[in-house]
Amino acid sequence: MEEKSMLSTKPLAIIAFFMAVLSVNSFNVFMVVAFIALFVFAALVCKDRVGVLSVLDAIFLYLANCLVCFAFAQIQGIINFFLDIAKEAQNPPAMRITFGILYFVIGAGFAGIAIISLFNVLGGKPARTLMVDGIAAKALDMAAPRQYQQAPNYQAPPSAPYQPQPTPPPQQNNAPWVCSSCGRQNVGAFCVGCGNKKG
Repeated sequence: MEEKSMLSTKPLAIIAFFMAVLSVNSFNVFMVVAFIALFVFAALVCKDRVGVLSVLDAIFLYLANCLVCFAFAQIQGIINFFLDIAKEAQNPPAMRITFGILYFVIGAGFAGIAIISLFNVLGGKPARTLMVDGIAAKALDMAAPRQYQQAPNYQAPPSAPYQPQPTPPPQQNNAPWVCSSCGRQNVGAFCVGCGNKKG
């Protein structure tokens, strides 16, 4: 049943991850509004937890990318501030190249995660987006705890009630025995006189 309902939100999830790939390393108010509209549409119309969660995964991935880029921009601004105080050239070429490479690597990483999730959705599977799937699931559960309850994936077959097995009586390790080597009477597993094993 869940597979059938995934087909109804599959186009929305594909659009959401496509938007996440296109908006890597950029914050755009239009994209935020578009993501919110897509999520609201998926939540109100489709009523499908897997599909809505896939759309929410794409939104959280986009927001995580924006936060990481914002943090790097602040670090770059702080470095520029200290270079300005030291009367050095503002934003020297080596720093621009370094931060350009960092932004490229971050963008490629987030785009790769979005593309992997996009292929999962295209294959009819849940997105299971790296880094944000757990956060998105918790957010969805907090926002609509009763609306999107997951059906159990596995139900155990009914079985007979548990009946404990009878336990065998404990062996008598304390019975006295006589050592065949030295003739001494013992109680444990080894002879206290010569150290030979019982038997």
